[in-house]
Amino acid sequence: MAYKRSNLIFSNPKIIGQLLKNQTVQIIFSGKAHPLDEAGKAIIAGLVAMNGVLNFSTLDGWWPEACQHGLNGWQFGDAFEHDGPKVQDAHDRKARYKVLTEEVIPTFYDRPKQWQKMMKASILSTQEAFSVKRMLDGYYALLYSEAAG
Repeated sequence: MAYKRSNLIFSNPKIIGQLLKNQTVQIIFSGKAHPLDEAGKAIIAGLVAMNGVLNFSTLDGWWPEACQHGLNGWQFGDAFEHDGPKVQDAHDRKARYKVLTEEVIPTFYDRPKQWQKMMKASILSTQEAFSVKRMLDGYYALLYSEAAG
């Protein structure tokens, strides 16, 4: 038997579907299967990883490409860069608290419909462009086009 059986909650769509539709429950999955737990790994592979969590981050990594500030998440710091860690931290701290207190928190508490709209936009704007499948397809194409050329 697979450890935890995280997909069991979806086994009665009539019940869980209504709970999700009415927003009675929120489901958060975390962790991973043991490397030897083939059934557990199969369950995890069947779960959708896109979850609508809104990103709130500096413009680094993949976020500069994906961020649509106020539409699918938020950025702070305006891509400011400084060699001095204290200067960088002071700038980013001020920017983080400004966006957090003036945009993120009011959206969550005062504009729940906007928050939900942003969650959907987060999924739709990132699910294909930033998926592992897209990344692996890209690496595969680069690997074989370079090997052939």
